[in-house]
Amino acid sequence: MYKKNVSIYQVLSIFLFIFFLLVQIIYCNTNTLFLNNLKVVSFMGIFLITFIVFTWYKSYYRLLSPYLAFVVLLFLFLCGQTPFWLLNQSAGFRDLTVWMNLFNSMDLCNALIFSYLCISFLHTIVICSIDPKTKKTRTKNTTTKKIYHIIENREAYKNITIFGLILCLGFIGPYLITFFNQRNIIKTVGYDMQYDTLLTGTSSFFTKIADFFPLGIITLVFAWGNKNELNKKNFFIKRIILILLSLTYLMCELLLGQRTGVVLFVFALLFVIYKEKKIPINSLIFIGIGGLLLMAGLRIVGITRSGNVYNPLDQSNPIVDFISDTGWNLMSLSEFQKIMPEVRNYGYGNSYIVSLLEVIPNLNFWNVHPAYVYGNISQFLREYLGYSYGLGCTPVAEAYYNFGYFGFLIFLLWGLILIILNRKFENNKDLISNYTVVLFIGILLKSCVRSSFYAVFRPFLLFILLPIIILKLLSNKELIVKEEV
Repeated sequence: MYKKNVSIYQVLSIFLFIFFLLVQIIYCNTNTLFLNNLKVVSFMGIFLITFIVFTWYKSYYRLLSPYLAFVVLLFLFLCGQTPFWLLNQSAGFRDLTVWMNLFNSMDLCNALIFSYLCISFLHTIVICSIDPKTKKTRTKNTTTKKIYHIIENREAYKNITIFGLILCLGFIGPYLITFFNQRNIIKTVGYDMQYDTLLTGTSSFFTKIADFFPLGIITLVFAWGNKNELNKKNFFIKRIILILLSLTYLMCELLLGQRTGVVLFVFALLFVIYKEKKIPINSLIFIGIGGLLLMAGLRIVGITRSGNVYNPLDQSNPIVDFISDTGWNLMSLSEFQKIMPEVRNYGYGNSYIVSLLEVIPNLNFWNVHPAYVYGNISQFLREYLGYSYGLGCTPVAEAYYNFGYFGFLIFLLWGLILIILNRKFENNKDLISNYTVVLFIGILLKSCVRSSFYAVFRPFLLFILLPIIILKLLSNKELIVKEEV
C-alpha cells in the first residue's frame, strides 16, 4: 500500500516541511543564537533548494515543469544571496548584509526562515500530487464524459496562429507609441523617477492595450517556435517573421531597461521547444552557459538604465551582481516583518480582496484606482521607506503582510494552481492546455514570484483566461460547423 500510493520522496518532503515549521516556531519563541547565524541559515536554504530539485527529478517524469520554474525563480528572488553569505563572500552591489545598514543578521535570518517555511510547504503540496506509478500528476479515476467536443489540434493550431497574428499586427502600433513615450519619460526624469509618473483613468488606456502585443509575440512563439507536424508548412517564412517581431519586442524592452520580458521570453521558448521531449545533456550545458551570459548581459542593462556607463575593468562580477539583484527582493519581506503589526496592522486578506477590484476599469470614477491604493502593497512600502524606485514584492512577503507567520498557509492555493498547470503541461493531446502553460510562463510568471497579487489578477484575466476562452469557443465552433456539414 505504501509503495503503491506514496513515494519516499513525498514522505521526506512532508518531514522537511515539519522541520521548517518547528524551526519557525522555535525561532519565534526563543530567538536562539544558533538560528541567528546567517551562515547556518543560508546553508539551510542551499540544502532546501537542492532537496527540492533532487526530489522533483526523482518523483516527476521530467525536470522541466511549470512548478519547478516557479519554485526555482521564487527561491532566487527570496534567497538568491544565500550562496554568497554561506561562503563569506560579498553578494554583489545589493548585498543585504551591508545595504544602507538597514538589516542585521537577525532580520535576514527571520526573513529567510519564513521563506523556507513557505517554499517547503509549497513543495510538499505539489510533490504529493504526483502519482509514484506514472510519475505524473494524479487524476481522478472517473469515466470520461464528453461534455464538449474534443478539440482537434489542427483546428486549435490554426486558431492560435490567427489569434497571434491579429494581436501582433493590431497592437504593434500602440506598443511602439507607448515605447517612445516611455523612452522620453526616462530620458527626462530618469529610470527610477518614472514610478512617480502615474497615468490614470482614460489616459492610461492606450498604455494598457499596448500590452496585448507581447501576448501576440508569446502566442506566435508557441505556434511557430518549434518545427513539428502542425508547423512544417512554410516554416522558414514563419521563422523569419517570428524573429523580426521578437527582435522588435526584445530591443524595445532592453532600451527601456526592462529585463524581465527577455527572461520570460527565453523561458517560454524553452517550454515550447521541449514540451514533448526531455532536454539532452549537451543542450542543458549550452543552456547553462547561455544563461550565465544572459545574466551578465542583463546586469549591464541594469547599469545602463541607472544612468551609469558599464566599465569592463570594474572589479564587480556582472553575474554575481545579477543574482544579487534578484535576491535583493528579500528586503520587502524583512521590512514587513520589522513594521508589522507595530506600525501597520496585518492585512487579513485585504490586499487579495481589494486587488479583485482591478477587473473594474477606472473610467475616471476615481483619481487613483482603489486597487492601486490599497492592493499595491509594494507601493505602500516604497512610500513608507521613501524610496524613489520600485521595491518589488513576493508572494511570501504578501502572505506575511496579510497573516503574519500563518501566511505560509496561502501557499496551499499556490500549490493547487501549480498542480493544475502541471496537469495541463502533461496533456499533449490538448494544444490549448499546452498554450495555457506557455502563456503563464511567458506573461505571468514574473509577476507571480516578484509582485503582489495586485500585479497578477488583471493580467491573468486579460492575458491568460480571455485568450483561452476565445480559442476554446473558436475551436468548438469549428468542430460544430464540421459536424453540421
